[in-house]
Amino acid sequence: MGAKECFYLATCNRVEFLILADENVSSKFSKSKPHFTQIKPKVFTKLEDITTHLLEVACSLDSVVFGENQILGQIKTAFTEQQKQKLVGAGLSKVLNLVLREAKKIRTETQLSRLQTSISSVAGKMIHQTLKNKASVLLVGYGETHKLLHKYLEKKNFKNITVTNRTASKISANDLGCKTLSWSKFLNTNLEKYDVISFATASQEMILTKDMLNVSQPKMVVDLCIPPNADAKVVQSAEADYLGLDRIQKILSKDKREATLLKRQLKSHISESVFSILSDLSIQSIHSLITGNIQKSIQIHEEHLNNDLEKFFGSLTFEQKAGLAQWSEKLIKKINHVHLKTYKEVVNAVQTQSRNTQK
Repeated sequence: MGAKECFYLATCNRVEFLILADENVSSKFSKSKPHFTQIKPKVFTKLEDITTHLLEVACSLDSVVFGENQILGQIKTAFTEQQKQKLVGAGLSKVLNLVLREAKKIRTETQLSRLQTSISSVAGKMIHQTLKNKASVLLVGYGETHKLLHKYLEKKNFKNITVTNRTASKISANDLGCKTLSWSKFLNTNLEKYDVISFATASQEMILTKDMLNVSQPKMVVDLCIPPNADAKVVQSAEADYLGLDRIQKILSKDKREATLLKRQLKSHISESVFSILSDLSIQSIHSLITGNIQKSIQIHEEHLNNDLEKFFGSLTFEQKAGLAQWSEKLIKKINHVHLKTYKEVVNAVQTQSRNTQK
């Protein structure tokens, strides 16, 4: 589709693409939105809208659970990996680095971390409070969410943890620090008895069956998926406790007043940060342009000095030619100095405006 660079973010409830393309490609893209089966995509083409959305995502305003802190780490990880893969180059790196900088700043200034916001930590706390650390736990899927839940349970001294997912056979039990169960055995209901079965997969279908419930007889089923991997009514009919995202959201939303206030603060901070990012990008753009022009003027001077000095001033003495070369070099430096002075004045004006706006 003519993209120069591409950043993508895939989590349990979102898939996002940030694409850098030529202007003519971008205009065609905005007129004909991409088609995805059963998905209604949001498309942003203006830099201000893109930056605002990225900050809302990074600050969890756009998350299933407001305030959750996993998303920032997921963005950082995706960014680093895709830089290594050379999907992300200098253009998108400028934007993403500024977004990460501002998101971290916003989270600190608003004290967003004081909220109990992690889905994994709430699930772990509920498991610990309800069943204690002697419980046996089966983690179905092993993405970021379950890795965090695994760490939480280990901190609470849970010793009997098993992991299964489509690539579990490729994962060393020693690396995980727990037992593994092959995906085929899990699907064929070749299960032990587990006190807790937790789901965090990318599957779009129900995974937990009545046979699995009958064989394993769990006391609690945790479902951290969108859409759900377990039917709450089926789980409850098996006399097991069902902990889904709706219930987790209620736990996380006990203090709605504080959450509402924080959302307002976040939106205000995000607006200021968008202006700051756009200002910085403008400054970087001007800096690149000025630097490029200065280098070009020096290159042109050197080329003409080498090619034309003898042609047009061949009658001059060696000392006169050296003096002429020195004079022309000083002239180029003076002209470049004017460009740099103008650039600094623009930068100072933009930064002053940014500070006044943030006040």
